[in-house]
Amino acid sequence: MFITSLQATFNARRHWVPPDQWAGWLALAPYARRRTDLQRLWFKDLVVYRRWIEVARLTYNLAIVALLVAIAVLLVPPGHVDATRAIAIALAALGALGEVAWALAAERARRHRRVRYEPTDLSPIAGPTMLPRPPAEPARE
Repeated sequence: MFITSLQATFNARRHWVPPDQWAGWLALAPYARRRTDLQRLWFKDLVVYRRWIEVARLTYNLAIVALLVAIAVLLVPPGHVDATRAIAIALAALGALGEVAWALAAERARRHRRVRYEPTDLSPIAGPTMLPRPPAEPARE
């Protein structure tokens, strides 16, 4: 599951365009139709990116829980359990329960603050530029 999480993260990254790079792409689009095509492509990539990130998050959380549960199970000996081993088993089991609680709380918080993207939201607020604006001239006395 850790490997699946890593692969999903790499696949998600293939579809991610940082905002500064996105602004640069729009600045280089000479025509409105090209801008519309770029916006459509970006929106499709954003959907794919979200899907892969969901897979990465789910498999990563499951892998941590599975690892902690496996540690707890493997620590149980065939015979008598001494106090030190019982503490180690309890800590691993508590870690697994804590990770489940943490993942559920994070998922709940994420769903409440999710930003929704609509195709109409993709137009830039102001025309993007490739170069920063020159500093203002100081006032002369």
